Order: sequence, then C-alpha cells, then structure tokens
Amino acid sequence: MDRETAARPLQRDNVISMKHWAKQHPIKICPTRYDEVGHIAQELMRYGAVEVRLERLDTKGANRILHFLSGVVFALGGMVQRSGRWQILAILDTDADQDEQEDQAPQDQ
Repeated sequence: MDRETAARPLQRDNVISMKHWAKQHPIKICPTRYDEVGHIAQELMRYGAVEVRLERLDTKGANRILHFLSGVVFALGGMVQRSGRWQILAILDTDADQDEQEDQAPQDQ
C-alpha cells in the first residue's frame, strides 16, 4: 500500500441503513418461549421487518406470540404474512409514516 492510497479517506458509497437492509432481509428470530415476545416486538419496531420461526414452540405458545404480534403490527400500521408452515413475516409500513410527515410539513403557497 503506498502513501497516497493510505492517506485517502475511505469511501462510504456502499453503506446502507439497517432499516433499508432489514426491508430486503428481515431479522430472523426463533423464540423458544412466550417470554421472548417483547424482544420480538422491539426488533420489529427497530428494523421494520422480522421473520419469526415458531417451530420450537408448542401450538399454544405459537398462537399466543402470533396474536400478540398481530396486535403490535396492527397498532403500528403494518402487516403479518405467513411465509411457511411455522414462519410468519411481520412488516411495518414505513413509507406511510414518511407520507404523513410530508403532509404535515408546512407548504409554501
């Protein structure tokens, strides 16, 4: 490595935000008990998309997590999709939030 290359600052053109990445690649979570549903909800709010694999839970625990997450997603304006027999995908609609912010911004006339 020569001095000229070492003195140049690193280019950050390939850096993307985690929220943008999570929309394309949801965070995968495999809970083993119902107590982890709070963590799942936090990750959903943080990244905007979560894939939950429920195969490690019994039917009652899986249903409880599904019902709780459905309520969280409904309250935050998103959607829940089934992506496999024991997998669900929860996605928040962040585009709607941006549209609301643009509508609330003062308009020049």
